[in-house]
Amino acid sequence: MMNKKLLMLAATLALIYGGQVTADDDAASRGEAVFDDCAICHGDDAQGGEDFGAPKLAGQLDWYLIRQLKNFRGEIRGTQEGDEFGPVMQPMAADLDDQAIEDVVAYIMTLDATVVADED
Repeated sequence: MMNKKLLMLAATLALIYGGQVTADDDAASRGEAVFDDCAICHGDDAQGGEDFGAPKLAGQLDWYLIRQLKNFRGEIRGTQEGDEFGPVMQPMAADLDDQAIEDVVAYIMTLDATVVADED
């Protein structure tokens, strides 16, 4: 009985944490270069940009960011009528391959989620 509980716990933890990106130095370094384009709207510290409707990225879960970038790339997001800001994001993600997406998310994971956006 105990072995079955441990197996279930291990399987649950694998599902929760197994899909997360490991922010190794190389991936984060490559991702920093990719993020230069993102910073125009999302800010240097990924705190979001109200003027562009760009949400805060720092502090988000890695799997969520990966999913959303792939949704924009695949035109699942950013092409719907009435989406005010998505059409700006969709072409930005369109040129990112899976490796670039993982790299930029690895970089975002290194950013401090507690930094407050500049109020210019």
